[in-house]
Amino acid sequence: MRMSKNQDKKEDLDNQLNHIQNASTGNDMKKYLVNSEEDLPGFGEVELYDYTTDINKAKQTGKKLLADLVDLYLGDSEIAEHPYIKSRMDEDAEYYSQMKVVQKLSEKLLLQQMKQIDAGDIAPRMYEITTKHIGEIRENIKDGRNARLEIEKMYKEMRKDLGLQETVQNKNYKSEAESDDGIIMNSSSINTQIEDYIKNREGINN
Repeated sequence: MRMSKNQDKKEDLDNQLNHIQNASTGNDMKKYLVNSEEDLPGFGEVELYDYTTDINKAKQTGKKLLADLVDLYLGDSEIAEHPYIKSRMDEDAEYYSQMKVVQKLSEKLLLQQMKQIDAGDIAPRMYEITTKHIGEIRENIKDGRNARLEIEKMYKEMRKDLGLQETVQNKNYKSEAESDDGIIMNSSSINTQIEDYIKNREGINN
């Protein structure tokens, strides 16, 4: 008895399926489907962000900036080759590159938020978040410029504290007066000046 009922259900389902298939004969079923290219352009596309490349670019930019900065203020002296100066330059370059990465990520996040709004997310909360984020980016830009000015000021003051001429000279050019009367600095005097400078800086910070 149970097998008969199950068989009847199976036959009923088969009949319904055959009816659906027969009814759809001659109809183009594709017109009932969504055309992803026409109806949903860009749907499903995923843009992968290359974080590593941007981080490496920021590091290269930071190193070049600091190398040029040290060359500008200390390049006419052997002091620029001192291990402390090189270590300090690498540290400042790392901080600067991190600041650039944060700025780049903030811009990327803002772009995603704007795309979300353009896609139809017009909730007041979305506008509030985006407006706040724009303000944060503006503050990041201001902080970044101030940080760079502080770095420049530090190396400029370092030049003065180490007893170098206040006017930066081209390291490839030396006048006759400078050749005759210029101060000749050996490695011992350079090390002494650097040590005194570090002690003075530590005293100021403490």
